[in-house]
Amino acid sequence: MHLSTKKTKDQFTFSKLWIFEEVLFFCALFAWAYVRGQEPSIRGLEKFMDFGFTNSALRGEYFPPKDMWLAGKSINYYYFGHVTGAVLTRLSNIPSYIAYNLILASIFAFGMVQSFSIALNIAYVGFKKHAKLALLTATIAMFLVNLGGNLHTAYSLTEGYPNEKPVPLWELAPKYTVADLASPVASFEKLAENYWYPNATRFIPLTIHEFPIYSYVVADLHGHVYDIPFVLLTLALLWLFFEGSTRKNDYIPQWLYALLLGFMAAIHYMTNAFDAPIYLILTLLLFCGI
Repeated sequence: MHLSTKKTKDQFTFSKLWIFEEVLFFCALFAWAYVRGQEPSIRGLEKFMDFGFTNSALRGEYFPPKDMWLAGKSINYYYFGHVTGAVLTRLSNIPSYIAYNLILASIFAFGMVQSFSIALNIAYVGFKKHAKLALLTATIAMFLVNLGGNLHTAYSLTEGYPNEKPVPLWELAPKYTVADLASPVASFEKLAENYWYPNATRFIPLTIHEFPIYSYVVADLHGHVYDIPFVLLTLALLWLFFEGSTRKNDYIPQWLYALLLGFMAAIHYMTNAFDAPIYLILTLLLFCGI
């Protein structure tokens, strides 16, 4: 993005933007560290498994790390994300049981800043360098990417269905009657009855479709969570390639894009294998001008 060094109405300076994003990162990091601080235990769901993988990488003398549950065997999982977490733990010299939650808070902070920056760059070009519109768009995008869910919450207005056995919304009886609406407080308290929030990630047949805020809340440091910053970095590189290809004076040669994006595809494969074909295909389509 080409930022102006002049203080005009519709443009902003690089220094102000840099300071803002640093402050944004710190605030997001502090906010989610505070959230995790309310219940920092590493138990329930699959947190203990992710914690074990990180500790195996910390103790390991070679790769792949040893499986902490099956003696003599190595981890049978894409574990590169856990290795990055182990590296951060070792560099910070913080005990892994504390670093676990700080890593989650860091991923949340990276997700907020990266999505904001990518959207800001795209909107700044799309809105012909109109700073206010670009900032508004970037802010909305940041919240949607990291804190947005899906329309499954409409099921909270119905009597619900058995877990992981979705029923079309229109086939369910409504939870409220006209009389219920006369008591707003009681209606609000009744909203959570028969509603199980993990179902929002499992109501499309034959898929598990988690979204970032769900992963942040349940706090499982799976490969797909570790891959969030890498995915956003790949999208940033793809935008630079796309935007640069429309200008004759792109300052990054195309062979370097190919090298960097190929490297990122390998990172995706090692961190969350299912992401690799998705972004590799997207990269190839963009390179082919489709």
